[in-house]
Amino acid sequence: MLESQAGMIDAMLQSEMINEDKTDSVQEYLNSLNSDIERYDLEKNEILNGSEFVGEENWAQDLNGEMGKIIGANEWKIVADELSEVGDIIDNAVLYPQLCLVFGAIALVFQEKRPRLIFFYGMLITGGTGLVISIIGAARGFGL
Repeated sequence: MLESQAGMIDAMLQSEMINEDKTDSVQEYLNSLNSDIERYDLEKNEILNGSEFVGEENWAQDLNGEMGKIIGANEWKIVADELSEVGDIIDNAVLYPQLCLVFGAIALVFQEKRPRLIFFYGMLITGGTGLVISIIGAARGFGL
C-alpha cells in the first residue's frame, strides 16, 4: 500500500501536478514513505528468515523489547518438518504393538498347534518391530 502511495506521489511530482510551493513538503512526505517502506522490507525479511539469518545490522523487529530474538517462519518450517517426520515414525511405532495384540488374540483362539504358532510368531515379529521403531522414533525425537 505504501509503495503504491509513494509511486503515485512520485508520479505527481514528476508530472509537476503539485504546486511549487508545496513540492518541498510533499517530497519530505515521500521520503518518509520510502523510509517506512525500507523498514517494512527489513521487518518482513527478519520475520521470514529470523534474526540470526539476517544479521545484527538488519534487525528491525523486537520481541518483548529485545532485538535479535525473532525466529523466522523458515526456521519454524524446518522444525515442523523434523517433528512431522518423527510423528510419522511414532505412528508406525504405535501400529505394530496393536498388530502384535491382534495376532496374540488370534493365536489364543486357535486350538490347532500350527496356526497358533504362526500367529504367535507373527505376534513376536510385530511386537519386536514396534519396539525397534519406538526406539528409533525416541532417538530422533531427542535429537540423537
